[in-house]
Amino acid sequence: MRAEVRKSMERELADVIRGRVRVQALDALYKDNPVDVPRALIDEQVQQLQIDTARRLGIREASQLPRARCSRSRRAGAWRSACWSRRSCRRRP
Repeated sequence: MRAEVRKSMERELADVIRGRVRVQALDALYKDNPVDVPRALIDEQVQQLQIDTARRLGIREASQLPRARCSRSRRAGAWRSACWSRRSCRRRP
């Protein structure tokens, strides 16, 4: 039992170290080579995260989604309606 726990802990430590090295490498690359990300790509990612969150929270109606807190609230409201009509936000059985 102890050997299994030790092996598991060593594996988790190696994963954490690997993750930290990856983050440090990407940070260094970005520092030397900044990249402008298109706003449309950011908006698309935000929408996907909202859909995933709604699905995990079991939200079934668009009115239960959080309101946008930015100047694009009208646009976010339009997205919310379109998203809900596609059924992609609806909870899967």
